Amino acid sequence: MVERGVSVLVVDGPGQGGALRLNHIPTRFDYEVPASTALDWAIANLPIDGERVGIMAVSMGGYMAARSAAYEPRFRACAIWGAVYDYYEIWANRPDDHPLANIVQHIVGATNMTEARERLKKFTMAGHLDKIKMPTYITHGEDDRQNFVSHAHRVYEGLTCEKEMTIVPKESTGSSHCNVDNFTKVYPMLDWLADQLSAPPAASPTSVSATHHVESN
Repeated sequence: MVERGVSVLVVDGPGQGGALRLNHIPTRFDYEVPASTALDWAIANLPIDGERVGIMAVSMGGYMAARSAAYEPRFRACAIWGAVYDYYEIWANRPDDHPLANIVQHIVGATNMTEARERLKKFTMAGHLDKIKMPTYITHGEDDRQNFVSHAHRVYEGLTCEKEMTIVPKESTGSSHCNVDNFTKVYPMLDWLADQLSAPPAASPTSVSATHHVESN
């Protein structure tokens, strides 16, 4: 993003990085609360245009970015790097000894998987997607084993705003979780986000603009 002329504020929100590991702050389903707080701080302390700030998040952040965009209308654009429609659905049928089970318990502040699954029931975009009004872009790998590609399609279908989506096919590099095997597959979304933040404010759209891309090899 910096190479594209866009400043970046990277935040360890609840359940992430230092907030979790050092300060023991678990995640929360209403992620618009920390997102709005970060936006307030940025506007108050950084030399930025508060009307040209977007939100982008990766992995579990695919839920966080969408949830934040639904209830923080000041964001100019939303970039979802690995979509999540419902986190409880992702974990409902996984075994308690799943390789990531201890991590998800730590993230949500649970002591066992029964408690973790119960807490994850609130981490859903059902009933919230139509509240996202800003342009939104989803990028997702078809072979993502963590955030299933079906969730990307469900998020995309639920959006009523201007929207775009790129699905990297499983035959291609970049099709795994959040494109970790080929980050260049994310570049179209980064280009899109830079364009959204550099353009003058658009008038309220009268209809939904939708684009669905499937990357080729």
